[in-house]
Amino acid sequence: VLIGFSVGVYSLLAQNVRADADRQLAGAIDILFRSLGHEIEEHEGKLQGEEAFRGVIDTVYRDSFPGVGIGVYDSGRLVAAKPGPGGIVPKFAASHDENAEFWDTTVGQEPWRLALQDRPIQNAGRYQFLSTASEVQVEAELANVRRIFFLSIPLALAAAAIGGFLLARKSLAPVVEMSEIRSEEHTSELQSQSTISYAVFCLKKK
Repeated sequence: VLIGFSVGVYSLLAQNVRADADRQLAGAIDILFRSLGHEIEEHEGKLQGEEAFRGVIDTVYRDSFPGVGIGVYDSGRLVAAKPGPGGIVPKFAASHDENAEFWDTTVGQEPWRLALQDRPIQNAGRYQFLSTASEVQVEAELANVRRIFFLSIPLALAAAAIGGFLLARKSLAPVVEMSEIRSEEHTSELQSQSTISYAVFCLKKK
């Protein structure tokens, strides 16, 4: 029961940690989507708006989302990019599954998470927003949780075993005491009977 409960708790924690990471990627996309739409509307033109949007990324959003890399594409054409750690910019490929908003990939030997959203902007067509972040920190957090469970479960089982033994010992103490008293009474009765039998024997002998 304890192991099953621990597995359930770990699964729930893992889902929450990964969901938080996905929300961060989706939130970064949402902010840049609104920013691009605003620049295109304000400059009354797609190309002029895109140029202004690149300037906004280089200034306003340069230090925002420090762990996230973002690429904005127009049918494969890179419109703007905000590099993530190590200068990583997610690349759009036509083979991307439009129904898969999030998926895992690798960069070098590290696990990374990708998010893709295809969104329309008025008077400019559709744009593909990609965001990515390393999952090294996420995996490290989950590894710490696993270590805690691996250490706590044996300790909990040992404590439960010791507690059960002490409880059983305490519960059986009255029974043991009564048994010892009865044994002493029985021994005393046998001794009394032996004394009486010996006295009768002596009387008969006289």
